[in-house]
Amino acid sequence: GTFGAEALSEDWDVRANVYIPESSEKEISGTANVSGNVVGTQLRITGTDNIKERALPGFDAEIGYKLPVFETKIDEIRLYGGGFHFDADGYDNISGPRGRLELSWNDLPAFGDGSRFTLGGEIQHDDVRGKTSFAIARLRIPFQTFKNKKTTRPKLSALERRMTESIVRDIDIVGGEQKTGDPVDEPATITVNGTKTSNVTVIDATNNIATSVAAAGPGSTVIVDGSAGQINTAAQVVLQGNQTITGGGIPLTGVGTGLTATFGTRPTISGGLVALFASSTANNTISGVDIAGAPTLTAITATVGSDNLTIKDVNIDGYSTGISLNAIDSPHISNFTISNMGSLGLVDSSTTNAVYEKFHIDNTNLSVLSSGSTDTIIRDGVITNDIGAVALTVGAFGGSSNADISNITITNTAALGVALAGSNFTVNNVHITNAGTNSFRLLNAIGISGTGNTSTNPTGLDCDDAGGNTGSIEVNGGSCP
Repeated sequence: GTFGAEALSEDWDVRANVYIPESSEKEISGTANVSGNVVGTQLRITGTDNIKERALPGFDAEIGYKLPVFETKIDEIRLYGGGFHFDADGYDNISGPRGRLELSWNDLPAFGDGSRFTLGGEIQHDDVRGKTSFAIARLRIPFQTFKNKKTTRPKLSALERRMTESIVRDIDIVGGEQKTGDPVDEPATITVNGTKTSNVTVIDATNNIATSVAAAGPGSTVIVDGSAGQINTAAQVVLQGNQTITGGGIPLTGVGTGLTATFGTRPTISGGLVALFASSTANNTISGVDIAGAPTLTAITATVGSDNLTIKDVNIDGYSTGISLNAIDSPHISNFTISNMGSLGLVDSSTTNAVYEKFHIDNTNLSVLSSGSTDTIIRDGVITNDIGAVALTVGAFGGSSNADISNITITNTAALGVALAGSNFTVNNVHITNAGTNSFRLLNAIGISGTGNTSTNPTGLDCDDAGGNTGSIEVNGGSCP
């Protein structure tokens, strides 16, 4: 809403306007300045919310005078001076001076009595927007110009002409931004296996990780923060049932505002005399950690009872064995890297319903070894520089069944690329380059099928067939066996 008043004479102008906006404040997305922290066992987000913006209420006023100069060439030269002020609580006020000069010519021959052409300029300044200026060019043509030319009307007097002046208001809506966002101090959550949690235990290099994980107990969430440096342990970290171990650098979400922040940094953990992480209870999760440097040990081991194990976003380097699973149901291992193993990369024995996906294994002796397992999925992986007898083997020692292997790239193996022994294998889009002996080896593989597989530059044959194989997989457009 705009409310104004003006008083005009032939030579003088006085004007004032008040501006009252209706619209409410709006947040400026992405301006929040918040961080994540822990108070006791509760995750919290603190800082300031998104800065808001709004149209500001205010007023302006001016006084003008007709200069008695160049009257034979210019009908009117008017000079105006005034100021403006806009503000609201929590916002910088926008105040400053304003000046305007206008030159006008009246009753133009081409457009008839009552017409006017105006040229001018306006300049203003305030501490928020700085100096701004505007050019003015305005032509007014009255409707009577288009009527019957025989109609005659008296010319307006100088004072009557003033009654036809345009109302003068601020040329735009004046908007402002808050100086700072509103304070935020609220509980926050992380999402673990689809469940939001805010009850956590936080440990770093100043804590004993094995003792702290045990003390947190079953059903707990432990955040391992790498901010204080590498975390070393000589004792084995034994997971409790339904327990989640997750690294720092995790996103938090405020329960009230929905604002997000990151807590902690991703940790590096190194084991000592025993396997680092061990699980024999169900529904455990390990995520968001780097595991480094114990060449005679296993990084993660899971045995009977550790069903529904989840391992994701984990990097393992410099161990004897990366991940070892034995006789468990429904492990899901994803988004992981395993490098420089002295013995085995990923090994499972007698597992059921296992999923291994989105991985990279490099410079390891036997990168993936699956034996005696059923209903296994291995997909979306890269294996490079395997130094063992075979890069990926399913069922080589004891047979396996119902394995789905797809979208795997294997490069530079010391010996075999893929070895299969067992029944009901599907092999799709497996690409092997520079195998040290053969790209594919089938040994008593019963009921195999698959398409889109390739073998490039093996030292031996594309396919090495032994025993009684049935079915076939497509390799380089042909069949194997």
